[in-house]
Amino acid sequence: MLTKSSLLALENMLGLSVLTVLSLKNKEKEESQKHLILSSVRASRYKINTVSNLEEMEDEEEESQEFQFLQLSEQMVQCLPALLSLPANKPMLQEHLMKIVPNPPAVIKVLQMTPILEDVRTFLELAHKKVDAVQAAHNDCSAMD
Repeated sequence: MLTKSSLLALENMLGLSVLTVLSLKNKEKEESQKHLILSSVRASRYKINTVSNLEEMEDEEEESQEFQFLQLSEQMVQCLPALLSLPANKPMLQEHLMKIVPNPPAVIKVLQMTPILEDVRTFLELAHKKVDAVQAAHNDCSAMD
């Protein structure tokens, strides 16, 4: 049989052992949770960065395509032949239009009903500006002769 003091000493040692084991378990649990929280944060950051990078790449690609379209449009306008000078006679102009477009009112109606894409509108505006510039230059050259 153990003495009372020995029993108290054993009880204290057992209590300390239990506390030590519990504190180690809590520490392991906290470290495990920290690791999971950090892993989640890293995964979220990775996803956010990936999505952000994809959006930037798509934006850059779209800008590049728009730039190429505008460049091509400008080149095409520069390659347009000079306008034929038609007499101001309306019937002859209408005949000429009828050869190019068999039913102009129908075409105009369809164009008005169809939403014109912004790129096409931009192309047409650039084409008109180039034509105006070419006509002005042609008129200037004709005036000098």
